[in-house]
Amino acid sequence: MPAPLRAVVDVWLAQQGWWPADAVENGADGPRAHWESSTACDLAPGVAIWLLRVRDGVTVQVPLVLAVSSPSVVPLEKPAGHLGTATLDGVSYQVTDGTHDASFHRSLLRQLHWVGGSRGFVPPAGQAVVGTVLAGHQSNTSILLPTAGTGLIVKVLRCVVDGAQPDLDVPQHLAAAGFGRVPLVRAVLEADVDDGTYLAGWRVTLAIASDLVPEAEDGFTRACAYAAGGTSYAGPAGELGSALARLHDALRRAYPVQIVGIDSVPDAISERIDDAATRSREVRALLGPIDTYLAVLRRELTAAARGRAVGGAGSLDADLPVTRQRIHGDLHLGQTLWSPQGWWVLDFEGEPLRPLPARVRPDLPERDIAGMLRSFDYAAALAEGPSAEWASQARESLLASYLDAPIPDNPRTPPPPARRIRELVIEAFELDKAAYEVGYELQHRPAWAPIPLKAVHRILAPYI
Repeated sequence: MPAPLRAVVDVWLAQQGWWPADAVENGADGPRAHWESSTACDLAPGVAIWLLRVRDGVTVQVPLVLAVSSPSVVPLEKPAGHLGTATLDGVSYQVTDGTHDASFHRSLLRQLHWVGGSRGFVPPAGQAVVGTVLAGHQSNTSILLPTAGTGLIVKVLRCVVDGAQPDLDVPQHLAAAGFGRVPLVRAVLEADVDDGTYLAGWRVTLAIASDLVPEAEDGFTRACAYAAGGTSYAGPAGELGSALARLHDALRRAYPVQIVGIDSVPDAISERIDDAATRSREVRALLGPIDTYLAVLRRELTAAARGRAVGGAGSLDADLPVTRQRIHGDLHLGQTLWSPQGWWVLDFEGEPLRPLPARVRPDLPERDIAGMLRSFDYAAALAEGPSAEWASQARESLLASYLDAPIPDNPRTPPPPARRIRELVIEAFELDKAAYEVGYELQHRPAWAPIPLKAVHRILAPYI
């Protein structure tokens, strides 16, 4: 990337929520992004996708549009996505984040590979392509294109990896397993990259185009609206719990499973909380009560497992078998859509900055449910309107519908543990998630850190 262009881009990158927080350094003129090397993929004149290698395993996609700057035209206000002005070879260019620019939208639609040979949408010459970027704190950038065919949403993946992109792979597996509440993938933009990272180059998924869900509303936005109005969310939460039970059943049938002992759960949680403690002194200060909580959890799981064995099949061994399976991996209300047809689930890539093998590693499905429960706390806190019971009612409704949902027989998996055991595991996963959130919020949104910290204190209250 030419130095004048990089000077503009680096300042802007440091302000983006999807840019890795540990790849920002303080320069003479303020925070700047730090990265090691770059590769450009040209889509059209003045339209390119830049791949910035931050470090081993982390490459970030930045689409840029360069338009010759006219000194006689002075806009009243900066257009959306405007980064600044760069002079290249004596010519002054306006630099724009491509996701906000119609020329990038047109180029993207022309370059997409349409899945299954389906007919794509190529805008006729002169026809405007009106795209809208979804607002909010997101790890990727989604562009709504309602005039493209019957309507598309294109997710531009900011952190890209070598290998099968989960957000492309999982919806296709779910559709084959009969789960119809995932938007159908219509097209994908991929590229072969030879940037020296791998001797043979690598294949990267840059964007995924899926159907727009008619009359859909973001699940978190909807929950916040209910909370702000003091309206109970128990009904929608219960419907969501049932939908998630069907989702997990489909994932269990679509991917390989692992049978492990339930005594492995506290050990895995302890390891992740120790990692969270390295990022937050607030979590570090609670390691004593957390160790006590996990010790009690181990005893309760052992007692529950033995109780089940005494009452029926099995030995008096505490190593009760449970199923690790493919899960969503980053499930919260913002990964869902509500429509008059019911709930839909989105965004199966997991946490983008984690290595791909870690993101697709099987785990207990109760871990997803814990992540969803955390969302109700956030919705209640941000709405600043509901009673103290609003979140607890939503939580209880989702849990009841999820835990009471029938689980079809599967010869590859043992029956689920008793309800009490599953409740213990979900609470432990929620502590795990909240501890992670404390460190995340302190780094990205410090004003929000009290939300997960309150949950940590709530769960640990008997031991503090």
